[in-house]
Amino acid sequence: MKSLVAQAMQEGAFGISTSLIYPPGHYAKTEELIELAKVAAQYGGIYATHMRSEGRSEVAAVEEALRIGREAQLPVEIFHLKVVGKPRWGSMPKIVAMIQAARDAGQDVSADMYPYLAGGTALASALPPWVAEGGTEKLLTRLKDPATRTRIKHEMAIEHANWENLYLGSGGASGVLISGIVNPDLKKYDGQTLAQIAASQKKAPLDALFDLVVADKAQTGALYFIANENDLRYGLKQPWTSIGLDGSETSLDGPLFEPHSHPRDWGSMPRFLGHYVRDQYLLPLEQAIRKITSLPAQRERLRHRGLLKEGYFADIAIFDPASIQDKATYENSVQLSAGVKYVLVNGQLEYKEGQLTGVKAGKILRGPASEKSEYFTRN
Repeated sequence: MKSLVAQAMQEGAFGISTSLIYPPGHYAKTEELIELAKVAAQYGGIYATHMRSEGRSEVAAVEEALRIGREAQLPVEIFHLKVVGKPRWGSMPKIVAMIQAARDAGQDVSADMYPYLAGGTALASALPPWVAEGGTEKLLTRLKDPATRTRIKHEMAIEHANWENLYLGSGGASGVLISGIVNPDLKKYDGQTLAQIAASQKKAPLDALFDLVVADKAQTGALYFIANENDLRYGLKQPWTSIGLDGSETSLDGPLFEPHSHPRDWGSMPRFLGHYVRDQYLLPLEQAIRKITSLPAQRERLRHRGLLKEGYFADIAIFDPASIQDKATYENSVQLSAGVKYVLVNGQLEYKEGQLTGVKAGKILRGPASEKSEYFTRN
């Protein structure tokens, strides 16, 4: 594994990232991650993590992330910082204080966020991690076994210190919105809550969840309404949080078109700039721009990007601050935002007044250890 990390860094990776809330990342031990992070550190990389918990065990998860950074001696980036589950809503100041204390002590640690209350991931991620052990086929086999189903139902009815119960954190079936189904026979359920699906099928909510996972071969996506507005706002205000998407490349048409996804894929930056900055005065526009441009560029150690400055690559979005606004919603996510006039990539116009120009000026960006990384610095 260490040799694979070294190879990836040499080929242009920016660092090592983990998704400790999901199988198989969930099974990794802290000591194992420290050893892998040490390799990334040798090549100027960072450690970026979807922490082991954002709910009941979030404090321990933050401590683990900080420990990995300290012992491996590399910067830490916490993905999509949030507080999960109603019992913990209001505790973002405590989590922020932990990170700030580490920064005050000299540790290089920051976080990114997206301006939405719902998280998005696979519906199968609501299951206990042991259900996925051995891969998808074994997961599906377990869900078909009545005795195993009963065990899973008991475990999903309570919180756990060693895994994140997204179903319970969302308040149950009414807080889980199906968003992205592969099986065409099941498309009618796209955009419905799990509670609505269970009612239409006359099933218990968890049986509806299990059956949907099985019928769609664990490929179903879901939105989990797990966060709180006050916590979100508090995190967004911190000078060391940037705005980052936890979403996938999407298409407006063609075979890759998916009508139901997370609205963050379409509206994160405009929502932040319009709703939170212009309408709610959460922070000055200049600080907001920094959070979506120079701050993330500096975190990735990108050189000559992220600023409007002579000698820099002209990656420029020109928008109207009076009309910038997201249009994507949870129910209708595939909606282009308003107020974006022009987008230039590497100095070439790719988007103009609502239309793509056909220009494709993007470049592959590689990390600090790659021989092809002429635009990066280790500073």
